Amino acid sequence: MRIPDAATFVMPRKRRSSRVRAAEELVFPFQLRPGDMVIEDGARLEIVGWPTSISGGRMTHARVRPEGETVERDTTWEAWRKLHVVRTSAA
Repeated sequence: MRIPDAATFVMPRKRRSSRVRAAEELVFPFQLRPGDMVIEDGARLEIVGWPTSISGGRMTHARVRPEGETVERDTTWEAWRKLHVVRTSAA
């Protein structure tokens, strides 16, 4: 098998993505910020406060409010699972 010379070997150019950044992102639970909307089982949950780690960092706890409601509740996620999130502002 013959190895091509450096002059004949051309690296393909990277194409710049012309796509618009998707509104929905996959993030780890400890990357959540107040105001983020988590999409879970078809429901949209607004993050009310900063998430905290529990169980030695294996779980992440946060206060959430279902969209359109005023009642807050506690939610816990495994720290290694990614969540579908819609950010309130572009970072």
